Amino acid sequence: MLKKTLLATAVIGALSLTACKDNGQQAQQPGLFPVKGEVVASVNGVDITQPQIDEYVDYRAGMNQPAADPVEELINLEILRQAAVEQGFADKPEVRAAMTRAATNTLANPLVREKISGDVSDEDLRAEYDEQVKMMEEASGGGSEFNASHILVESEEEAKALIKQLDDGADFATLAEENSVGPSASSGGSLGWATADTYVEAFATALEQLEDGSYTAAPVETQFGWHVILRSESRESQAPEAPAFDMVKSQLEKVVMQKRMQSYMENLRNKANVVIVGQDSDSEASSEEAEPTEEAAPSDAE
Repeated sequence: MLKKTLLATAVIGALSLTACKDNGQQAQQPGLFPVKGEVVASVNGVDITQPQIDEYVDYRAGMNQPAADPVEELINLEILRQAAVEQGFADKPEVRAAMTRAATNTLANPLVREKISGDVSDEDLRAEYDEQVKMMEEASGGGSEFNASHILVESEEEAKALIKQLDDGADFATLAEENSVGPSASSGGSLGWATADTYVEAFATALEQLEDGSYTAAPVETQFGWHVILRSESRESQAPEAPAFDMVKSQLEKVVMQKRMQSYMENLRNKANVVIVGQDSDSEASSEEAEPTEEAAPSDAE
């Protein structure tokens, strides 16, 4: 969600009201923009117009803070603004920087809202859905998953003793239930299916080196203690089941809109003459040199 610029900041920062000359004619000061419309009130010759009041009422309603008397509140804000100008606040670098930022946000926000609004067709949503499913399948392919169990104990001697019992034919799950200090003890040490990178490095290395149906011949030490690891089965990584298209349409719509804005921003950036002090200016494209680019169709998402 785009945040609104505080109206109080805009007014006190001298973004929306005008100043006056001795002859009573209003004139812009640096950073001020006159707001034309029916004059409802004035403060030392500075007009407060109906469009300003309407915008202020809408802003306060959007903040769930309805204005009790919008005219009086805007009059008070204009009095404060004028006092701040008289006392030199408009010349302070940090204040001027905040005024510039507020003005930039006030102009940029409606542009962004316009660019990310509009209808998104089912064809666009379906194309985005298919792309997401493809990415999910590619991300999960090519690796292995292991169905593993372990017995976690506090000392190497305990682990060696358990391996000796396994060598003598003891049941792994029973030993895990009776001896493991890990949370999987109640399920016979079972960790379920997971990729090796799910585990800490020493555990993962030992797991990958085992054959299906075998356990570690020597205890494996990690920061959690000493492990006896059983690799029951292995398989190629399985892609998670994709959610139904209708279940994620609203999320897909947001993604498509975000991509529209990203593409629009990239086009503007490519045509802009951007210079960052300290960087090689030859690497920056000027507005004359930059080639206009067509707005790309949305095709990717988080």
